[in-house]
Amino acid sequence: MEKSKLVIFSIVLAISLGFVVSCDEDEADKEVALIGAQLSPNPLVMTVGDEPLQMTATFDPPNATNQNLRWETTAPSVITVTQSGLVTVVGVGAGNVVIFRGSRELDRCPVTVNAEPEVPLVGATISPKPLEMTIGDAPQQLTVAFNPPNATNQEIRWETTDPDVITVTQSGLVTIVGEGVEYIVIFQGSRELDRCSVTVNPEPEVPLLSATISPKPLEMTVGDAPQQLTVTFDPPEATNKEIRWETTDPAVITVTQTGLVTAVGEGVEYIIIYQDDDELDRCEVTVNKVIIPPGTNLLVNPGFEIPDDDVAGTITPWIPMTQTELAVDATAPNRVEGNRTNATFWTNNPDITPPIEGKYAGRFQAAGSAGLYQFVNVDAGKTYTFNARVLRYRPNPANQTVRPEYIRIKSEDGLTTYGQAEIGITENVWMLVSGSVTIPAGVTRVRFQISHHDMAAAPNRAGVTLIDDCKFFEEED
Repeated sequence: MEKSKLVIFSIVLAISLGFVVSCDEDEADKEVALIGAQLSPNPLVMTVGDEPLQMTATFDPPNATNQNLRWETTAPSVITVTQSGLVTVVGVGAGNVVIFRGSRELDRCPVTVNAEPEVPLVGATISPKPLEMTIGDAPQQLTVAFNPPNATNQEIRWETTDPDVITVTQSGLVTIVGEGVEYIVIFQGSRELDRCSVTVNPEPEVPLLSATISPKPLEMTVGDAPQQLTVTFDPPEATNKEIRWETTDPAVITVTQTGLVTAVGEGVEYIIIYQDDDELDRCEVTVNKVIIPPGTNLLVNPGFEIPDDDVAGTITPWIPMTQTELAVDATAPNRVEGNRTNATFWTNNPDITPPIEGKYAGRFQAAGSAGLYQFVNVDAGKTYTFNARVLRYRPNPANQTVRPEYIRIKSEDGLTTYGQAEIGITENVWMLVSGSVTIPAGVTRVRFQISHHDMAAAPNRAGVTLIDDCKFFEEED
């Protein structure tokens, strides 16, 4: 009987304990509603330049189940706020930091942002100073230390007392222009804050030890293209590299002040470079003579065909004789006319039956003295043959006379005759006028010259002389 009572009691106790446990579990699952939240600090006063400020929210009740908030600002141009409540100043003004739960506003904090109080600039100092520089140095950067460092207005203006010595940018970069002692000055408005003395010294002179011409020695031939010489300086950074080019004989070689060498005549001479009166180097130049085979015509434009066109032009390199030159060969000259004309003109002239060769011939007009010559390089002691085709006629026989004239080989100045061939008085026929000449010792250049002369009064006026196919060549052995 007692045993049965004990069993019943145990069952009742177990049921009771289970009920109590079930009730406790229900209480634990029940949500605790959020009644409100308060921001702190509240209100808030800040200043432009302040560090960000952390705000906090206090929940009511503290054990509210959902404490998720949304942070907002009503004036993002004044303040910003993160979702953790960190407030940052943007500009002067007023606004609010507001916290929400969903669409429900829980609290707001008025925020006033004041302007940063102005800190006056007491002074400023340039660094480094004084400054010493040398021509050729790289630009130098100057800096400024403000007093106090947090001065509100740090706007300054950089100036130089002489831009011909030093220049300065508005960031303080100093560049050398010339020698001297000047200042870099900083201003705020019209107020001078500081100045830095800048001494610019001349670049140290690097003496020139030597100079070398290249290439050397040099071998050229008369008629070659000019040869460029160059100079290497030792040391390369020498301050003074001004040199003077000279030739020991301009009749053999010439040289420009840039070192361009031209072969003029046969021989061995030197190109020398100087600095002031000091010889720095020399280059031996051998100039060989052009080898011209015997029988080669040494005259240029011998038939007056350059340029080969239908328009009368120059007779280069033939040179018209002056009246003074003509006076050496005849008396009473009164006119010089050396020109050329086209073939059609002469072949259509009824007074001339034999035509000229090519398009042009040299012409000495009637009633005038005239002559042409050109220079020819020769070798002393050698014998040369010269000739030309000549045609003579009188457009006005009643007033004109045909007299003997000459092809002459003369000295460069035209005063000495080395050889000549007479031009006969036959008219209206192309005559081949020939001669030879042996060049005297020491002569390297002669004139090939042909002329005719006029008398002032009829019937002795000159007729027309045509010349063509001139030749001057060395005789073959």
